[in-house]
Amino acid sequence: MSFREEVANAIDMIPQDPFTTGDLKNYMNCPRGDEEDELSKELQKQARKGNLKKLGIAKSHSRGGKRPAQKWKKVGVENKMKDERESVKVLRECVYLQTQKSQDYQNPNSNVVQAMHYRRGVDTIHDMIWQKLLRAQSLLEAEGDPNFESLEDTYKDMINYCSFAVSYMRGKMEGQDPDRDMFNAKRK
Repeated sequence: MSFREEVANAIDMIPQDPFTTGDLKNYMNCPRGDEEDELSKELQKQARKGNLKKLGIAKSHSRGGKRPAQKWKKVGVENKMKDERESVKVLRECVYLQTQKSQDYQNPNSNVVQAMHYRRGVDTIHDMIWQKLLRAQSLLEAEGDPNFESLEDTYKDMINYCSFAVSYMRGKMEGQDPDRDMFNAKRK
């Protein structure tokens, strides 16, 4: 896949608009360190060449501060996004949320990989889904607005945990031992 295709795919998946170069880097799973700056350099190069429209973006504005973040806005995608089902938009938001959270949970400076969070495999993931379901029930029964996590946040987390379960069942979760089954037990 070419750089342009990779960027265009990532831009399509980012739910917020405008977005920062950092958001785009996160969505493209750019490694941290020197290579991370390659995307910024390439975007600036494409801007100088006038190729941003081909990527489906335009410069927006920079926020203030010591290191201002370049803001980008999507162009030419209004009709595509307008016709998209709301449930598909929610899935895009879940992908973005999962990508963002994975940077905290699977930090590159840590030896902890995703599969290590689920000692009993899918059974542990099921417990997490059940916990989120109980949280949703509690929010539905409560009076007033929640202080921290909304009902929408809870449902998005459930969607992501369900995707983790499918990933684990397929044996494709990062750090999963191929000699173990979906319950993380030794295969017979």
